[in-house]
Amino acid sequence: MARLWHCGFETGNTLEWDLTPGVGVISTSPNARHGTYGFCNGTIGKQLPSTYAELYARMGSKVSGDTNRTSFLFYEGTTLHIEVRVGLAVNGLVTVYLGTTLIATGYIPGYVLGSWYCVEARVLINDAVGIGRVVVAIDGDYAHPIIDFTGDTRNGGTTGLIDRFYVQGSNANTCVGVVDDVALNDTSGAIHNSWCGDGYGKLLAPNANGDSSQLVGSDGNSVDNYLLVDEVPYNTTDYVESATVGATDLYHVADPALAANEVINSVRVAAIAKLDLPGTGSIQAGIKTTLEDWATAVALNDTTWKVSQKFYPVDPADSAAWTEAKVISLQVGVKVA
Repeated sequence: MARLWHCGFETGNTLEWDLTPGVGVISTSPNARHGTYGFCNGTIGKQLPSTYAELYARMGSKVSGDTNRTSFLFYEGTTLHIEVRVGLAVNGLVTVYLGTTLIATGYIPGYVLGSWYCVEARVLINDAVGIGRVVVAIDGDYAHPIIDFTGDTRNGGTTGLIDRFYVQGSNANTCVGVVDDVALNDTSGAIHNSWCGDGYGKLLAPNANGDSSQLVGSDGNSVDNYLLVDEVPYNTTDYVESATVGATDLYHVADPALAANEVINSVRVAAIAKLDLPGTGSIQAGIKTTLEDWATAVALNDTTWKVSQKFYPVDPADSAAWTEAKVISLQVGVKVA
């Protein structure tokens, strides 16, 4: 699978972080490394699609106070294997913990308090001599990591496989430890199988009708449904709905407008939904290139907004890398399941 996850918080919420939806603060610029939004004042987590002994993670990190921090956290169930912390000092301190035990320290060179840094970590969970590894690199300088720890990285009583990933923005004061531009790779596949490299997300909201308009809008018709699902952050005053299983809406999205030095590494589609009355029902988010591809159905209730989402490291139609032309012609959508 290679690229497991990315998030630049450009939806303006944390609902897609399924272990802790709605936790923390989504802050606007200047507390964003790219785009409009960053995350702070909480810890949010993602259930991974499988279990992994080795992962590569990235975050944009900005710490503006010497009692605050940002962190990566790698869990197996409720057991913390490795935490990589940035901050809690004015000198660019970076620390690595096995559970709650400090095992390694390093320093960001030329550190300036309140500046953004691209922090990346390679984490290999193992308690065999010379096998477990935590490597931390700053701003893509993999030849000169600030931490290169070899030793026990497996917390006791576990299988040594990561199945949950969290990030933390400082919870001591609002938005003095900010996280943005998060990404996570495993070691499989032909691409995105090592260091994530620098990068960020662009949110492309619906901007035109696509090939299907089968749901009914809150305005009572199925005309220009895209206008009812294009708000960022989302709101609940307008929407599309249907009780018909299989009913599908598709929408074109805004042009990514890439700069000359930008490439598209992956695409993620997401939609939020809930039932309007007690009962049962499910939703799927998906995309259409030359064929349709849909996420696993998410069961809904009438009290909590749920997210259906799917991650696409490559175009599912041909298993080839994304291009700007492909994304320009892309349609996104929702289906009643």
